[in-house]
Amino acid sequence: MDNLKSQETNYANEMNTIAFTGFKEQELNMFFALITYMKDRGTKRTVISYSELKKMMGLGNTHVTNKEFTKTIIAMWNKLNKLNYCIQEETTFAPFVLFATFLLDDIERHIIIAVNPDFAFMLNKPEKYTYFRLERFISIKNKYAKLLYTHLCQFRKTGIYKVKIDEFKRLLYIVQISFLLGHEQLETTMIYLDITTEDEREALSTLEYEKDKNVSKKWKNMDGSLVDFCGIK
Repeated sequence: MDNLKSQETNYANEMNTIAFTGFKEQELNMFFALITYMKDRGTKRTVISYSELKKMMGLGNTHVTNKEFTKTIIAMWNKLNKLNYCIQEETTFAPFVLFATFLLDDIERHIIIAVNPDFAFMLNKPEKYTYFRLERFISIKNKYAKLLYTHLCQFRKTGIYKVKIDEFKRLLYIVQISFLLGHEQLETTMIYLDITTEDEREALSTLEYEKDKNVSKKWKNMDGSLVDFCGIK
């Protein structure tokens, strides 16, 4: 996967409704590297080596051991299986199981992986999709900034991200963490999570509440898009 196109992350917008609860920075990097690798491959089994996955995650020249990397894979997989998301229609209910096959070989140092047919639409040429460069996503160090970045990229063409504040909190999992830590104030949780009130104020100032019809558009460039802001060329 050395060509530039292979490093383009592209998935159905539905995935942006998932709250990646409890994921650490490297676990998010790993998940989005995997879906980037698996895009447009249908549902066939595919092998990805540790070295290839490390390279995609920007860990190719680091001293991360295979033992440490295996632990990250297992942690990511366990959290992925606990995500509270499903597709529910009139007569069907499908819990989110993105990968039908996920076999880790700690001796050969590779993963055998296949996309679940029920969720293949998310990675195989979706009609409405979120797009960004994986390298840009990997370069963002704060895990909450990473998640916000994916939502911004969904609306890179319209130039505005419109969301209810309760949904914004759910997607970033801030309120739940505040409850678990026993924090009375959200500001306390943000400091604990390395999010300052200034960070929150700056982020919230660029959002539109659904009840407010008169808020001007933000994050606008000269061409009226989010292309430069999101680092997409």
